[in-house]
Amino acid sequence: MVVASDRRLALMREFERPATLTVHHLLAELYDGVDWVLVEGFKASNLLKIEVWRPDAGKPAMYPEDEFIVAIATDGPDRLPMDTLRPVLDLNDPDGLAQWLVENGDRFDYDPEKYE
Repeated sequence: MVVASDRRLALMREFERPATLTVHHLLAELYDGVDWVLVEGFKASNLLKIEVWRPDAGKPAMYPEDEFIVAIATDGPDRLPMDTLRPVLDLNDPDGLAQWLVENGDRFDYDPEKYE
């Protein structure tokens, strides 16, 4: 199914059989001209990630165990469970987060051949 207007297009695809898709399968479906893709979920993927960690959520931080986490965005930097050399970004400063992404964008360039 395709939903389209003069400003947007959305494509929905059904599979004949259940399919387990990786984040890499999904990224392969995107238009080559996309500049940025924000991926949510796929915590176990081998993509570089920024962990969003809120201490009040009561969930453990993943950065001590996940080598693919390159920065931590948090509203409680003083409550991080372990020291880190990774950048710690202020979750309440979206402009600062965006600036960090722009400055480090080349680190996130996606090359599908690296993940085959």
